[in-house]
Parts: sequence; C-alpha cells; structure tokens
Amino acid sequence: MFTVAAALAVVVGAWFFVGPPSSSSVPDGVLEQGDDVPAFEVATLEGERISSEEFEGKILVLDFWATWCGPCLVAFPKLENVYARYAEDPDVLFLAVNTGDDTMEKAQEFAQENPYLFPFVYDIDGTLTPQMVTLGIPTLVIIDQEGRLVHRQTGYSPSSYETALATIIDDLRAEDSPA
Repeated sequence: MFTVAAALAVVVGAWFFVGPPSSSSVPDGVLEQGDDVPAFEVATLEGERISSEEFEGKILVLDFWATWCGPCLVAFPKLENVYARYAEDPDVLFLAVNTGDDTMEKAQEFAQENPYLFPFVYDIDGTLTPQMVTLGIPTLVIIDQEGRLVHRQTGYSPSSYETALATIIDDLRAEDSPA
C-alpha cells in the first residue's frame, strides 16, 4: 500500500511541478501531419547524395528501417507489392530509408542479399530520421506533391498495410489530377 501511495505522490508532484502532459503526442523536433517537410538529403547505398528538391511535385513514400528491426523486414514484401503497383508512375516515388542505426556497409550488405526493387537509401547525416520517426520503426511517411507530411504510420499491420498505403497514394493522385 505504501509503494502505491508513494508512486501516486511522485506522479502528482511531477504534474504539479512540470505541468500536465502535452496534448500533442509528437516529440519536439518531429514534424506533424500537415507540416511542410524541410529540405533534406539522403544517400544511395552507392554513396550518391540525393536532395529532396529532386522529389518536388511528387508523392514520396518513405519507409524508415534498420537491419535489426524484425517488423521492418517483414513489411518489405508488402512494400514491394505496393511499389510494383506504382513503379511506372513517375509522380510516385518510394525510398526505404535506413535510419543510420546500421553502418552504410551493413545496409549495403542487406540490400545485396535481399534484392527488392524499391530503392534503398541511407540517412547520411542523421537529420531526416529524427524529424520523421516518433515512436520507433518501422515508420512509414507519405509526403504529398506540395511537400507536406500527410501520413505517418508507426509499426506494421499485415492485414491493412497494402490497402491503406495504396488508398492514400490513390487519393493524393486523384487530388492532383485535372478534373
């Protein structure tokens, strides 16, 4: 009984001292839905730097992953299916972004051993991942044609992954189509 009372006193004391928890579940520095995404750079696994300016006017799907992340690796075949659906559409781009938790060499080795068709890139300077990932990986982020973060999903749900991702992409494509 004493430990429950002591714990409650600590929580109430912290609330009084620091204030109630923020209504936003997004940590400081992480972009929120609707935010403009600032310019960023990633690198191909061959080391070529790519600027986000190359993606302007396009729908950009970013999948944040690491080689040690089991759910990330389980999601890749589903991501591959959605990627294949839009592979011929020059206005929809996919990047599997290694968070930088792995070395570049480890990410390269993984990509060579797992020949998915979607492009793998590396968060070369470590600034993109902290802006996009809130609770962990896998995190899927969609940026619209105007450069705004329109969707973020943390975790992997096999039952709805492909359908949900394709629906969001199709909705964004429809918004951009002339009436």
